[in-house]
Amino acid sequence: MSNCRAKGLPNFLHYRTGLRYLDLSHNNLGGQNPSWLLQNNTRLQQFLMEGNSFKGHLQLPKHVNVNMFQVDISGNKMRGQIPMNIGSMFPHLQILNLSRNVFEGILEELAKSGSLLTLRLSSNNLSGKIPPTMFTLDKLRQLYLDGNNFDGEMPLIDISTLSFPALSDIDLSDNHLSVELPKWIWNVPNFEALDFSNNNFYGHFPLEFCNLGLLRFLDLSQNNFSGSVPSCISSLAIEHLHLSRNRLSGPLPHALYISSLVALDLGQNNLTGKIPYWVANLSALRILVLRENHFKGEIPSQICQLNLLSIVDLSQNKLSGHIPSCLSTLTLMPTDKSFRTASTSYLLDASQDSQFVFPGSSYRYPGRYVEEQVLFTTKKGSYSYSGNLLEYMSGIDLSCNMLTGSIPYDKAQFATFDESSYLGNPFLCGPPKHENCSGTGLAPTTPNASSIEEESGFMDKHAFLVTFLASYPIVLTTIGVVLYINPYCNEDGFISSSSASTLATISLWSMFSEEAPSPMPWWFPLFLIV
Repeated sequence: MSNCRAKGLPNFLHYRTGLRYLDLSHNNLGGQNPSWLLQNNTRLQQFLMEGNSFKGHLQLPKHVNVNMFQVDISGNKMRGQIPMNIGSMFPHLQILNLSRNVFEGILEELAKSGSLLTLRLSSNNLSGKIPPTMFTLDKLRQLYLDGNNFDGEMPLIDISTLSFPALSDIDLSDNHLSVELPKWIWNVPNFEALDFSNNNFYGHFPLEFCNLGLLRFLDLSQNNFSGSVPSCISSLAIEHLHLSRNRLSGPLPHALYISSLVALDLGQNNLTGKIPYWVANLSALRILVLRENHFKGEIPSQICQLNLLSIVDLSQNKLSGHIPSCLSTLTLMPTDKSFRTASTSYLLDASQDSQFVFPGSSYRYPGRYVEEQVLFTTKKGSYSYSGNLLEYMSGIDLSCNMLTGSIPYDKAQFATFDESSYLGNPFLCGPPKHENCSGTGLAPTTPNASSIEEESGFMDKHAFLVTFLASYPIVLTTIGVVLYINPYCNEDGFISSSSASTLATISLWSMFSEEAPSPMPWWFPLFLIV
């Protein structure tokens, strides 16, 4: 009965007592939690109510149900404490999903459910410290505690010394954990997906990190990690690496030359040096984010060899030189079916800030669920996308650098924006900017009658002095700002997007101003001489 848009429970359910499988997920059901369904059907094996509006407390049956192996009531409005006896009432429970509700409390009793394979408690109001025994359940494979209020330190118990560490996926993102990650984290060989983003973890990457030979997804973004990535990471077959918004420093290490990389996000760190040429050898790369670092030098033309790229963000660095003309021929292909069957999906979330980042986690393996988030924001507004919609998006952001020369015009997408689309790189020229590339400085314009009259007329002396005295301090301050700070990059840059036609655009504007500044009057340099 899933996805039937039902608004009420069918009457026949009140009289059924032998159900083994019940799926009411993704309907329009609401009201109090129908606990009588669990009470009446003592042989129930799967109880699925995801994506409705049931409210109230989770009430368990009075008698033990040894058959129940899956309970999913995620995406409702359930609240209160998670029943302490849930493990004893369902002694063979393997999959428990209570995410996206309003449950409170701590997890001490759940940590005793020895039969659990998957435990998902994301996006609730759970608090306190994570019980150490939660990591020692001998069968637990996936543990999702993201989006809660857990605080304090990570459990110090070393599960790598145990003979049955089955954990492969852990998501502790969006909590209040503040500690240096314990070294045992890096000594569990079964880990495939780790998401510790948006906490307050700190410290350096230990060499033990390279022991995770099966790791495919790692998100440590929005923490306080420092130093550099260990060189041994090149020995891993990692596919998704998100380290943005930390305090990483130094040049882009050759250790990141990992041929299996699909997504690389190092934005908003303190990385320096040039973008290395070996980036072109990351043949599987689809997402490259290096925004808000201190990279300098030219954009390597070898980046055009990355035929699978869909999103590139190099904004807010110190890149100089010409925009490689080959970028105009870059396909920037959206996600295709072969990529989807490789079990990757994206959740798109936009805000008013002009940026796009990858905070969080949303990676899908067969039989697993870990989410990788992509934040897309445009000048015109904020839009939230999810699922397959992101498959049709692609874009490049080169805004707020020191690029020079002509804007590539080989492809139509480079002419789809007006002059304001290129602010933040004042030395670019060519259409649609007024500055041409022939060395004359400005494209020819036709003077109007008022400008001719002003140039041939005589300025009133009194008006000149009043204007001069009032404007002089402001002028000096403005000149200093213009010379030493690019005013168009005080706000985040812009990321454009395309649809199924894979239209790619380079946007080089900022949100600082809706229009380009007005040209200075002909007599303005006289102020500086005086």
